[in-house]
Amino acid sequence: MLNPLLFFLALQFPPQFVHSRFSTVCSHQRAQDLQEKAFNFTQNYTEEAEKVLYDAAIASWNYNTNITDYNQQLMVSNQIRNSKVFCLFT
Repeated sequence: MLNPLLFFLALQFPPQFVHSRFSTVCSHQRAQDLQEKAFNFTQNYTEEAEKVLYDAAIASWNYNTNITDYNQQLMVSNQIRNSKVFCLFT
């Protein structure tokens, strides 16, 4: 997409001036893109982590209040899932 500011600069100023301004605009745009990607990652990670923690807590509660092999398997599988999600930040 053509940036109107850059188009105006190209019509009015020498190429060196336009290039220096373009670099600044691109750097700012890259910073915004990076910030947006970081925000999206943390938002998605937070949502996933909440689900995983909740499921692990429920599985643990179910096993501790009704000790069966099935509930133990559910608890262990949820603990493994939990450790996979949280190993990203260790």
